[in-house]
Amino acid sequence: MQKKGLSFTVFLLSLNFISAYSGSFSLGEILSDIDPSTLILGSLLLIFFAFLNFALSKFFKENKAAAGVVAFLVSLLLVYGINLTGMDYENFFYNIGLSEEIITTIFPFLILGAFVIGIIKIGIGSTLMLFGFSLFAVSGFTDWIYESEVGMFFGVILIGFGAWLYNRKKKSINDWSNNQNISYTRPPSGPGWIRRNYNWEKEKAQGRWIGKKVWGGTKIIGKGVGAVGKQMKKTFDERERYNEPKIIRNNEQNYQKNLAEKQRKEQEAIQRQEYERKRQIEEQQKQDVEKRKEQIKNEQSAMIRQQENQKKYEERMQKQELKKQEKLAEEAAKRQVKEKTNELQIRKKLKEYEDVLRLAQNQFQKAQIHAEKLTAQADQAVKNYNLAKERLEIQTSHLNKAIRENNSSKIKREQASWNTNNKKFEITKDEVSKAERAYQDGQIELAKKQKEFNEWKQEYDKEYSRLKSQR
Repeated sequence: MQKKGLSFTVFLLSLNFISAYSGSFSLGEILSDIDPSTLILGSLLLIFFAFLNFALSKFFKENKAAAGVVAFLVSLLLVYGINLTGMDYENFFYNIGLSEEIITTIFPFLILGAFVIGIIKIGIGSTLMLFGFSLFAVSGFTDWIYESEVGMFFGVILIGFGAWLYNRKKKSINDWSNNQNISYTRPPSGPGWIRRNYNWEKEKAQGRWIGKKVWGGTKIIGKGVGAVGKQMKKTFDERERYNEPKIIRNNEQNYQKNLAEKQRKEQEAIQRQEYERKRQIEEQQKQDVEKRKEQIKNEQSAMIRQQENQKKYEERMQKQELKKQEKLAEEAAKRQVKEKTNELQIRKKLKEYEDVLRLAQNQFQKAQIHAEKLTAQADQAVKNYNLAKERLEIQTSHLNKAIRENNSSKIKREQASWNTNNKKFEITKDEVSKAERAYQDGQIELAKKQKEFNEWKQEYDKEYSRLKSQR
């Protein structure tokens, strides 16, 4: 509450001094004195300061004032460098969609935001000193503000009031630490610590007493300032009447200069548009000429390809006709040769079939002879079998007779004869079995040869009939 009351008092006093010095005070006149380039550079200054202050506050940690001063100086150097380069930043912001009206609307909010952030980060005293120093430097070392004296006066007031608030805060913290018998290498910062540990009743009483004294002093100062202000206003009016033609002339010159600059920029924009339009027309004409040349070239190439294709087609057709005639002549020659050799081939084939048929007939005859031999062998084997069987039966009867007579020597003799005849009978029986199997194999072979002979005979008759029809 004390800070707010003192801030309002100082602001009222400064208004009295400014009114006495200038004769009238108008915020619109101050804003109208700021040209667009000043507004843009000021906005950049605040933007750079916000980002740099945020970054440096992490580095300096507790020493927020040093971070703010360094951030402001670096931001000022950046803006000064941009101004020295002569960059067309007005058109730059216009090209990205930010007109002068938009920037003029945003600029007060940027200043307010920077002021609030400064109060939160480094306190109201440091913030007022920083803004006062900025205003004093911009007014004294640049031509961004038309009424530089007013800006410098405001800067000095803000610096003084900010220093008073900063020292008062520091002193109050030290007094509190001494009353509490607490020694700190560095006083605690932040309103939370003070709010929890201050004797607020005592502070409120002191605040009310300071407020009464300040208000009484303000009344006395106001009366004195009013008298001084009247005298200063009178002096200023006389000087204004003397300097009014010069001011009007300077304003007219500035207006003419701004108007000429605006017309020059408009003329340059029109020239750029005209140059761009002519360049686009020339580029379009060049593209049309190139397209036409390319089209003519493609048409000529297509015509040449068509002629070449036609020539190749005619040559291909001639070659095909020659090949066709050669093929017909070759086929005719082959037919003649085939007709001449047909008779010889027929005779040769008939002879081959006759030889094969004769060979098959010989094989069939041999098979018949072999079958007859096997038949004779089988008959002889059967006869031998029957003879051996009869002998065995006779020997069996002799053996039985000897057994009945009970003549051992005779039995042995007859038994040996019977065994011999029995072996011969078994051998003869095996021979009969072999002869029967050989006879059956011979019959099968004979039937096979008979079948082959019949097949060759049918094939021969068929081929003979075909060749005979061809002949």
